[in-house]
Amino acid sequence: MLDSIYTKEQDDFIRESFELNRTHSIIAQLFYTQFGRKVSRNAMIGRSRRLGLVKPSVERKALVQKAKPFHQSKRLLPRTTVVPLSIPKEKPDPFKMLAGTFPVAFMDLTMKHCRWPIDQETGPIFYCGEQVTEISDPYCVCHYRMSVGPGTRFERMALRC
Repeated sequence: MLDSIYTKEQDDFIRESFELNRTHSIIAQLFYTQFGRKVSRNAMIGRSRRLGLVKPSVERKALVQKAKPFHQSKRLLPRTTVVPLSIPKEKPDPFKMLAGTFPVAFMDLTMKHCRWPIDQETGPIFYCGEQVTEISDPYCVCHYRMSVGPGTRFERMALRC
């Protein structure tokens, strides 16, 4: 059997500190000031167990035995019904021209025009050309809503309020 790295004097100090109801972290700090040897709180816990100072308390054992298994202690909540969100059956084609707008060629675009591309089967690409609400927005209100998408469920709920 290996000799202990703790001396009898150090073991006695640990016993005395434990009898004074000091925590293991405080015992470790005092151990350093007394003997000049750094030890961790976990090292003090291990040493005090090997010295027979730390034993599971009777109260703790009783608490462990009284604890219910997880599946029995789980509280059952009533089920709620989920109402699906109404989704339009026909989605507007984003690349078709909106009613009341006139397509604008690339060279005629200004900061005030919507820059949403309009699908033309033949010829050059045209843009929506509707007035934008703010100059920093690249799209009109309708095309901006198409570009962002429906959002998350919580974002949709916030828009209802």
